[in-house]
Amino acid sequence: MAKEGEFQTEKTTDGKRRALVRMVVDSFETSRDVYQVAYKRYNRSYRLYRAWKLGKMVPYRSNVAIPILFSLVQSDVAKKLDLLFGLDPFVTFRAVGPEDQILARKRTALINTQMEDADTFDKATKLLTSAAIFGTTPWKFFWYSSSISE
Repeated sequence: MAKEGEFQTEKTTDGKRRALVRMVVDSFETSRDVYQVAYKRYNRSYRLYRAWKLGKMVPYRSNVAIPILFSLVQSDVAKKLDLLFGLDPFVTFRAVGPEDQILARKRTALINTQMEDADTFDKATKLLTSAAIFGTTPWKFFWYSSSISE
């Protein structure tokens, strides 16, 4: 007998297929129900950002809206990007003594090349735009880190 939360598998191929489908559908429904409140909140924030109107068209009024929030977010993101990436190179290493000058220049070139190869500017743009629209949640989704355990 299977415990609660576990699936009892059947011996036939058709039974295994039905159990797999049931597991996938249950997983989808659980995920949908858990994140439904957050999805509605983020969807509303995004609609306000894009100035999308939901409703019927009134024939005697214009259906044009100025996306005020869009321009506010974009100007805010531009200011933050200028503060973060306004100087070139992004990161500079200073030498402590005269013998460290070559090493400091090499590290400066290496780190800045790695940041450009990783599309840091584009990722920061997406991150800051999402942070301005939705709040602090983009930190969780945009910066992916992995660790290798031995």
